Amino acid sequence: MSQQPVVFKGSKNGIIVVLDHQASIEEIISRIKQKFIDSSTFFSGAKLSISFAGRVLDEAEKKELTNIVKNVAGDDINIGFNITEQDNKQSFQGFYEINEGTAKFHKGTVRSGQRIAAEESIVILGDVNPGAEIVAGGNIMVMGSLRGIVHAGCFGNRYAIVAALNLYPTQLRIADIITRSPDDVIDKRQLVPEVAFVKDETIYIDAYLPRRNVDK
Repeated sequence: MSQQPVVFKGSKNGIIVVLDHQASIEEIISRIKQKFIDSSTFFSGAKLSISFAGRVLDEAEKKELTNIVKNVAGDDINIGFNITEQDNKQSFQGFYEINEGTAKFHKGTVRSGQRIAAEESIVILGDVNPGAEIVAGGNIMVMGSLRGIVHAGCFGNRYAIVAALNLYPTQLRIADIITRSPDDVIDKRQLVPEVAFVKDETIYIDAYLPRRNVDK
């Protein structure tokens, strides 16, 4: 099986986009452009760090990728290039113990009664409704509202994360640790994306991206 030309990896700190050094730059640019367009609502209104790794890019290629990302996500994006595997581990300590491989993408709403499972990470380009279930060996990233059941790191990896634009799962599990949303649900429409991760035997939820200062 040939390697995917573009692989997205998520962590509590940001996103690393791994580029296949054997793929054509035209194919890489096309894939990145489509993925950022499909995920535009996830990036809207928030700061983010994105690093491109896996191959050396010339200045024209860097400029084109920068323009693609900033056209979708805005000028507050922090972009880095030619990150090595060692740099990845230092910059995103702890969250790259998991060997994610290729993420499985699902475009559209996951409705009640549906179940999506994969040995690798899963990216949902849409909402996960109550009664739906997502199970992944790696991370779970939802570019919409997450209100169903999710289980990341299902093979026992506590370094896996769950991130969503609106994080209100019925049940959230990372490896062997389980939590659920409180009964007194508040309106989260004004908040930034959030991430759930394991620390000290407990699942914590934090802002996935730094909040923008909206108080003028």
